Amino acid sequence: MRRECLHALQPKAYTPRTPDSTHGLRCAPNRRLDQPKLTRANQVGVSDSTYLPLANGDWAYLCAFQDMGTKHVVGRTR
Repeated sequence: MRRECLHALQPKAYTPRTPDSTHGLRCAPNRRLDQPKLTRANQVGVSDSTYLPLANGDWAYLCAFQDMGTKHVVGRTR
């Protein structure tokens, strides 16, 4: 290929679009700070999501749900 001045076309790597965390807008307040300590399971739940790069070059989306009373992960999607 070099002798013939040929070059392989390399596709641009895919990077998922994620929310812009530098937007400068105010964040929602943590409403749990002034609340009493949790005493039972299934009172409050929280979640978070992220993109995970896979070995084959693809991306996976992971979202986990956590029970704040027990600190156990009670559900997830991918």
